[in-house]
Amino acid sequence: MKRSKPTITDRHAAATRKQLLEAGAQAFARYGFHGAKIAAIAREAQVANGTFYLHFKDKDALARELEREAISLLGRRLMAAHRSSADAARQNSAEIETIVDFVDENRTLMAALLSAGGPGQALDVLVAQREREIRSAQSAGVYRTDLLPSVAARAEVGMLREVLLWWISQEGGVERNALVHTLLTMRREGTRPMRARKKPR
Repeated sequence: MKRSKPTITDRHAAATRKQLLEAGAQAFARYGFHGAKIAAIAREAQVANGTFYLHFKDKDALARELEREAISLLGRRLMAAHRSSADAARQNSAEIETIVDFVDENRTLMAALLSAGGPGQALDVLVAQREREIRSAQSAGVYRTDLLPSVAARAEVGMLREVLLWWISQEGGVERNALVHTLLTMRREGTRPMRARKKPR
């Protein structure tokens, strides 16, 4: 079946929705999820309050849409990063670089999504993915088996969240390559083999 071309009205609605999403990301980053008001988001998008409700039921719906977009984009990049090499060490490096670069390119959006108080699941997605990776690495014998994957994954992602939030708030702070190197080195600590305890004489 032939798809009809979008009308001027369709294009206008799509452009308005995009403006609202961009304005929402800026408001969440600036005021936090609870501090951002729908009236301020509408004003930033240069539309009436009523226009906001034509596109989103409430502030939570807008935040969830922002998260879906971010998770989808980041997910595609991470999949490509993992496909780039079969070597676990290179995959780790590609993953950290991909996340850092994505956050750097989308600072306003990521400041909003990584800040506490939002309704979403962006961090839960990363935790679940990292937990699967750790379990797989443990099975392959390249990750410490004395670490609980569910705890290790949440600890890693929690640390990553705090570091990236701090990093994007800095003006002329830590250089990107130094950040990647430090994060990657800390992640590699989990792959170090356990030292055998010396038997008492």
